[in-house]
Formats: sequence, C-alpha cells, structure tokens
Amino acid sequence: IKPIIERESKLACGKQFFLAHCPERLNPGDNEHAVRITPRVVGGLDAQSGAIVQALYESVVEAKIFRVSDMDTAELVKLVENTQRDLNIAYMNEIALVCEKIGVDVKEVIEACSTKWNFYKAWPGPGVGGHCLPNNPYYILKRAEGAGFRPKLMMLGRQINDSMMHHAVELIEKALSEAGLQVKGTRIALLGISYKANVDDVRQAPSRVIAPELCEKGADLVVSDPHVNEVNAKKVHDKIVPLDEALKAECLVFLQAHDEYKKLDLTKTRAKAVVDLAFLFDEKRVPKNCVYKRVGKGN
Repeated sequence: IKPIIERESKLACGKQFFLAHCPERLNPGDNEHAVRITPRVVGGLDAQSGAIVQALYESVVEAKIFRVSDMDTAELVKLVENTQRDLNIAYMNEIALVCEKIGVDVKEVIEACSTKWNFYKAWPGPGVGGHCLPNNPYYILKRAEGAGFRPKLMMLGRQINDSMMHHAVELIEKALSEAGLQVKGTRIALLGISYKANVDDVRQAPSRVIAPELCEKGADLVVSDPHVNEVNAKKVHDKIVPLDEALKAECLVFLQAHDEYKKLDLTKTRAKAVVDLAFLFDEKRVPKNCVYKRVGKGN
C-alpha cells in the first residue's frame, strides 16, 4: 500500500503521511468486549508512525494500547490470535470424535476438565465459520512458505474443522436411520444457519456446506434462523421458514445455540430425530421415542 499511496498522492511516507496497523478485535455478538474497553495492538511502519497511531488510539480507547515494533508484528498478532482459537476448537472437535467412538460424553469431559484452573474451554461443533478463523491460518501459511517453511499443525486444524461439516451430515443420517427413516424425502429443518450464536452473519457458516449435502441426498430441507435476514438466508437455502414451521419437521438439526432455542420444549414437537450440534438439549427435552444425537456423545 505504501508505494501506491506515494505514487497516487505524490507524498512521501514517513514525512508527509504515516502508515500503521491496528488489528481488529471486534467479536460479533459480544457486548462485553466493546471497542472502547478492549486492549488494542498497534504497530507503525517506523517509530514515528507507531507513536502517532498509539497516541490516536489512546485518545479514544480506555483500555491499554500495546505498541509493537512494526506493522508486520501487529498484523501477525491478529492472525495468531484467531489461529490459536481455530486450533483449540479443532482439538475439541477431534476429542468429540474420540468420545463418539469410545462411548463417552464429551460434554461431561469438558465440564470436568473446566474445574482445572488452566484448562482452555472450547466446544466442538459442526465446523468453524465466519470471515476470520477459517481464513487467517492461510495467511500465515502463505507468508511462511514464502520464507521456505511449511507449517503443519495449523493446516491439520483446518482439515479437522472443515471435516466436521461432513460429520454433521453423517450424524443426521445415523439419527434418521435409527428412527427408521432416510435422508431422501424426509423433512429436515436446519435451525441456526449463521456461523455463530446470536449473529446474522452466514459467511463460511457450516450451514453453507451442510445444506447442499443434504439436498444432494434428496432431503426435503427447510432452514430457519431468527437472526438472519432473507437475503442472507437464501445464500444457504431457498426454503426459509419461521421457527414454528421448522419445528414441525421430522428431523430437527440445531447448528447454533441462539438464545431463542435455549428454552424450547421439543417434547411438544413431532420430531422423530433431533441432532444437537450446539449443546442445547439432552434426552429429557426431546419427544419420547425420538432419536437424539449430539456431537461428541458416545452411545
């Protein structure tokens, strides 16, 4: 960007204009960590640029402004933060798969592990979405490969998280099979099609992989989400229904733990299978004789 600005503006960087970077730390749906009270990292192209951007942010942000040595470091901070979270989720996704195989409930494991002071609590699920987490590891990969090194761990994490969307479809198929049904011709409702709970964003949401797979298998699919508008919902699937209509489906699949779903009484529905990928329910809250599957729940 520096040569472009210099060429177009005829100004000299470091003298007539200054360059710096401050990584975004916005967390959609999180009101606790607002812009003014969240610590920020800044780095300038040179010392003067760094000092200027630090002073600017200190004038508007109440939290600490942490200045690093240069812009490359500031940019990498953002990528490392998000890639670490992506890897933590990948680890728990893999543990969830282990639990399914050996007959243990990953929810109980996580709750027990959380009693230890240094355990990082992350929940498995149907995959990782949004604009940042699925993409940021590849920025590190590209830069590292350009320097002659190929990272392994972060790419493995990406593979695991991407595989969970296909595993979600497998869980749906298993639930329907145990209920005496098959995907083809069965009314399946995907509830919570955004990439995370209580947001309206469907960018790289797991639903955008799960929905087409189910349609390819012949499902009579509908989607529902109280947070996602019709324009964005149609990026996932064209059959959009309100919650009360979705709950009439034979198979209910919960992808995200929206607040609106937490108090639902599924015993009043006609569902023959419930697939809980968001840790919302247990067997006591689904209809009798209904097959209940949850990611990471072994038989």
